[in-house]
Amino acid sequence: MNNIYNDDTLKQQYMDIDIPVALDEAILEGLNRGKRKAGYQRMKRITLSAAAVLLIVVSALTVGVNVSPAFADALSDMPVIGRIVEVLRFVDGTAVGGSITDGMDIDQMEIVSREETEQFVIHFNQGSEVQTGTGAYKVQAYQNPNIYQFDIGGARMISAREDFEAIRGLERVKDVYTLMTLDDSLIRFQVVFEPFTDVEIVQISDPNGLMVTLSNSESTSANESKGDEVIYTVRSKSYPYSENLGHLEEDLMWQEREAVISTYRIIKDQAGTFVFELGQFDGEKSAQAFIDQVKDQLSMDLFIEVRSASDLPGALKAE
Repeated sequence: MNNIYNDDTLKQQYMDIDIPVALDEAILEGLNRGKRKAGYQRMKRITLSAAAVLLIVVSALTVGVNVSPAFADALSDMPVIGRIVEVLRFVDGTAVGGSITDGMDIDQMEIVSREETEQFVIHFNQGSEVQTGTGAYKVQAYQNPNIYQFDIGGARMISAREDFEAIRGLERVKDVYTLMTLDDSLIRFQVVFEPFTDVEIVQISDPNGLMVTLSNSESTSANESKGDEVIYTVRSKSYPYSENLGHLEEDLMWQEREAVISTYRIIKDQAGTFVFELGQFDGEKSAQAFIDQVKDQLSMDLFIEVRSASDLPGALKAE
């Protein structure tokens, strides 16, 4: 049953959350160990264990995100479903949490508020079984463009696809889509936000899920110019959503070079197909140097794309 708490209760829950002093150091230590591991089985082990989740590679394309000190006050003006369990803290653009589970369905994405501060909840369910907690998850915050990727371990279904169109209707959401994943106990999806959108995420219970709150970043001439900044990316051709996309990712994950396995991401392009981006650079010379370093180890051709920081990649169809 959904519980709606009053403002004082929600605010107090937030303030009472205990974040150990050594948490950041522990996460970073685990992440550094994870960078030395490669291969598809590494990914599967990570998603089946909350402890192993800490070993996931941190993408060099991620942006550092941390909980806003003003978020507790913001809760006073928002309807909140469920009880706050944990406020997600991002270390080098990555937040992890939850516990080991299996057979879970990401069954609903529910819009709670369309007001000045938009809010939606990602619900988790295990059918007729009593769900005692949220499955192991990893959330990555990417920049250029503004994308959050949700990796939900132990999930075998995503009935919430039916709600994607409603989520796209939010003012600050540009798109939401799943990623091809060959692991049958892992669901991944990405939400693309408008530039200059602040994103806050908390884990809730009763019901179990993740609550996502969106608000406008403070608009300044500095961040407006950053949105128009020209960047150089190293990317693959564009591929349709298919198992071949998953096999290509496996090839990347088996690479021994940390420059490859720790930097790539998959992103939907302007035509609705998918691209591997292996890095973002400040010029053509450094981008070409990266290609020269890794091209002999990869089964895909690499190209340099010049685009605006806030734009999606262009379509470059594979033959």
